[in-house]
Amino acid sequence: MNPCRILTLLAAVLLVTPAIAADYYVSLSGKDTNAGTLAAPWRTIQKAASSVPAGSIVNIRSGTYNEMVQITVSGKSGARIVFQSAPGEQAKIDGTGLKLPLHEAPLIRLTDRDYVTIQNLELCNVTTTDDKTMPMGIFIDSSGVGIEIRNCKIHDILQNNTKKNNFNANAHGIGAYGSSPTGISALVIDGCEVYNLHLGASESIALNGNVTGFRVTNNSVHDANNIGIDMIGYERTNRNAALDRARDGVCSGNRVYNIDASFNPAYGGDFVKGGGDSSADGIYVDGGTRILMERNEVFNCNIGIELASEHSGGTADFITVRDNIMRQNHVTGLSLGGYAKDKGTTQNCTITNNTIIQNDTRKTWSGQIQLQYYVSNCVFKNNILQAASATKQMIVNQPGIGTGNVVDYNLYYCDTGSVNNLECDLANKSYSTLAAWQKASGFDKNSVFAQPGFTSPAAGKYDLSLGSAAIDHGDPSFVPTGGELDFRGLSRLVGKRVDIGANEYGAK
Repeated sequence: MNPCRILTLLAAVLLVTPAIAADYYVSLSGKDTNAGTLAAPWRTIQKAASSVPAGSIVNIRSGTYNEMVQITVSGKSGARIVFQSAPGEQAKIDGTGLKLPLHEAPLIRLTDRDYVTIQNLELCNVTTTDDKTMPMGIFIDSSGVGIEIRNCKIHDILQNNTKKNNFNANAHGIGAYGSSPTGISALVIDGCEVYNLHLGASESIALNGNVTGFRVTNNSVHDANNIGIDMIGYERTNRNAALDRARDGVCSGNRVYNIDASFNPAYGGDFVKGGGDSSADGIYVDGGTRILMERNEVFNCNIGIELASEHSGGTADFITVRDNIMRQNHVTGLSLGGYAKDKGTTQNCTITNNTIIQNDTRKTWSGQIQLQYYVSNCVFKNNILQAASATKQMIVNQPGIGTGNVVDYNLYYCDTGSVNNLECDLANKSYSTLAAWQKASGFDKNSVFAQPGFTSPAAGKYDLSLGSAAIDHGDPSFVPTGGELDFRGLSRLVGKRVDIGANEYGAK
């Protein structure tokens, strides 16, 4: 071959194949045969996702990119790869009109990738009626270290199959499935808005199987017809049963609302008319373990927060639920335990300093807290429970008290303002005063019935006002640990004793 021809071919390869970490650009006016520079950008995100080296930043110029992207490059520790909207611009990945594959159909997929950041992108419009296809915004599967999804907007991911009670028709906004022995670790999902989703039997944000050391923080998840955030175990996502649980993670600072399965065909409902089961959680630990859930606000969902396992022999355990607000949810604010005798258990969980208020808006008689089957060795202290006058129900414990549970230093109140209108249920018996409940259950010896004295409850603000009975009435042995702050991110302990509820009076 002519030496000049060889040199020409080599120059062409060097021109289109990145050799060093740098800033690269994608633009609707570009070409994939370009060098990927600002002056000569690529046309597709896929081109960058297949070629940039560790340490690169891929800047995606404003516009709508109609493609599905498989990221096949990896970063390294200290040299991650970033895919982002170009500074000051907004890029959208839109699935409108794309032919979707069978099984998983995400707009962005990462399989066995490490140290990749996806940030400031909008992903939308993946729609199907085919129950063999699973539309998604972002899918992380098999394994991956240090993947971060930050400040993305993910919406209109729609599984529109109308067959009733069809659990094969599913979708995710963001899904992370740790199916390999090494799994997915150090995953960050932060500052994202995930909304307007038709999910079938699946979830808006799902961490399933061998997913460890995760942080799901500061996200807004809303307007979906099934679960908001779910940390899952025991679904055989990972073949090693010992690894098949989301664990050792943090779920903090999220705002989850308008989550309603009654409009979901998978649960017997209709997309417009509703009529299905009101069974979707705002935040759910379904078989996960060693998870911290703090400073979340969950409202207008079927169930606020649930700790359980849907699998016989499975358990949700060592979960800490602290400094959260669960308000005006349709069925209950907090649910613990298996929903039937053949389901799993809830064990060794700690629920402290939460404000749980005016739940059960659909009058299902499930109370502010619903204790179901197999709840044991759980601690429930320093919480405010305020029931609406329509049901008056505080704690509903149908199967009976489990073993080793501690319930104390809580503040109870009913919108009627009368202690005689409180209701706590124990093994299908109802007790209408705090004193009667204390005697029957052996719980709440140091708890009180009193007006919590919120400053602006009509505006959804639950700061304590001067003179509130919740101030300095929490467990006197309480000491903040692990950097604990109140719901607002302020000091958790002011004065000699912690306040009851999610917010600390006088905190700075």
